[in-house]
Amino acid sequence: MVANDLSSRLAAVYSNVEPQLTRYRQAVEAFVRHFGPGPVAIFRSPGRVNLIGEHTDYNHGFVLPLAVERDILLLARSRQDAWLHLANAEEVFPPHQFAIASLVKAAPRGSWSNYVRGAAQRLAQEVESVNGCDLLVDGRPPLSLPRGAGLGSSSALTVGVLLVLVHLNRLEITRQPLALLAGEAERFSGAQGGMMDQFTALLAEKNHVLFMDCLPGEDGAFRQVMPVPWPTGFRLAVLDSGVRHDNTTGDYNRRVAACQAALLFLRRREASLRSLRDVQNWPWEDIADLVPESLSVAEAKAAGLDLRRFPVLAADPAVLLQPLARVHHVWTENDRVLAAVSALQRGDMADLEGILLEGQRSAREDY
Repeated sequence: MVANDLSSRLAAVYSNVEPQLTRYRQAVEAFVRHFGPGPVAIFRSPGRVNLIGEHTDYNHGFVLPLAVERDILLLARSRQDAWLHLANAEEVFPPHQFAIASLVKAAPRGSWSNYVRGAAQRLAQEVESVNGCDLLVDGRPPLSLPRGAGLGSSSALTVGVLLVLVHLNRLEITRQPLALLAGEAERFSGAQGGMMDQFTALLAEKNHVLFMDCLPGEDGAFRQVMPVPWPTGFRLAVLDSGVRHDNTTGDYNRRVAACQAALLFLRRREASLRSLRDVQNWPWEDIADLVPESLSVAEAKAAGLDLRRFPVLAADPAVLLQPLARVHHVWTENDRVLAAVSALQRGDMADLEGILLEGQRSAREDY
């Protein structure tokens, strides 16, 4: 690709093209160092910020995220076999090789390659044959996504790998089914999240937030994924607090487990409940009468919680869950997301401010 063509393409994405040109050239140089000269395809996969709708996606609720300019780059070259040769522009992440198949052996827990392995395995389960590639991932600062900062870097990697393999194998998979595959693939790493990050990376539009109803229909498709324009005259600042997290460890999965445990108790009244979304219209008093404030992982298992999804928690059955507070946050947060969409459509940013502050309070105190 000639420089002028690359510049015009980058200008459609980035607010400042010159540093991105340097970054892309350095990424190509890193690929050549690892895999030698020859043709290379370049992909980008963005991160996301969730304006409001925290921890509602895996409970089939409402979310309101947006894609950010920060991203990771993936550079790839097709292979004629099923092997994926994986490298990283940062030396701290070691290279890996594995054969793409419907059953891929996981690397040790915490390995960065598990996001790539999960994506390759899930795609191989969906299509008859998947050729491999030489793949370089470039997430070097300062222009890439900061890892563990809550901007969806792991989902960006999973989505990016699927984009690479779908493109190089000339597969016909549209974006919503691809986002579903990416969400399922990420569970290979041990995280038990929802679909918000993957949908945002693939379906968000510039200068819009993405309203998403995370309750799938009977056909598995989501009923409403709608871009909402961001009001002109306002800018959104994203600040890095410096706090880091890991969705594959116990803290995140403990909250997911608490929601699943709450659902077990709610099903004692209505066995057909699929998720916390199904009690959205229940009076809070009815919910509070059924869901315990606290219970241990062992007690949750005795109530029917499947701990195979939560191996870190299964190793420590004395850990306490707080299901009632988690449900209260989800139950109130869904209404806040709908109110935020309405405020944006009216251009009422003062109302939006109050909604966001209340959501932060709920996340802090109940979640």
